[in-house]
Amino acid sequence: MNLKSFSVDFSVEVVSTIIRVPAFLRLSSLQISADDGEDWFLLHATGEGITLSTRSNLQDIAEVWHDLVGYARPTIRHIRLHADVDVNPNIDDAESTVASLLLDAHTLEIGAGYFPDWYDGFLNDLKQLGPQLKTIRIAIPDHLEPFRTSDSTYEYWGGAMLDKIKELVRYRYEQGRPFSVVERVVVDESERSNRHKDYLWRCFYGGRKLGRYVQSG
Repeated sequence: MNLKSFSVDFSVEVVSTIIRVPAFLRLSSLQISADDGEDWFLLHATGEGITLSTRSNLQDIAEVWHDLVGYARPTIRHIRLHADVDVNPNIDDAESTVASLLLDAHTLEIGAGYFPDWYDGFLNDLKQLGPQLKTIRIAIPDHLEPFRTSDSTYEYWGGAMLDKIKELVRYRYEQGRPFSVVERVVVDESERSNRHKDYLWRCFYGGRKLGRYVQSG
């Protein structure tokens, strides 16, 4: 059977025991996106002529993924956490992790709202990933301000987020696993908005001297 597309609404472990799709080995890219603002996420994977889609709550993302493709063990090189997501403090996410999905990633794109507090331990998961992760792109919000103004406005203007980006980049450099590329995610926005964000990113990147922790090649 020349299967090109496979979709599972709610994955359960039994699926992998009754349906085995060798073509899943060709999957190389995975996108995770919030499902209409609910506490559910869509997983959409692609690779040479095949697509796989399913959905899961935050706590079960890794389990659902491995239930479906664990036997095939595809190598996912590019992972994108897509679009905006609201961090919901009411979600019991103490045990949540997607680290096992990121193990082979060479490029990681993180949409607005995910970094650094998508779930407890997300930042630490990124710190611990291996040296194969070379490129990271992080979306920055419209209200981001790269300069510390005062304690009362610092976090509101994005200072805490910028501190965490620098913390991640510096930590991996110090552990011998530096990034080759650290950029902002460029989305389909107005030219004016992109120019503004480019300016903010350049101010942040230069002001925090991130270049000293990035090694090309």
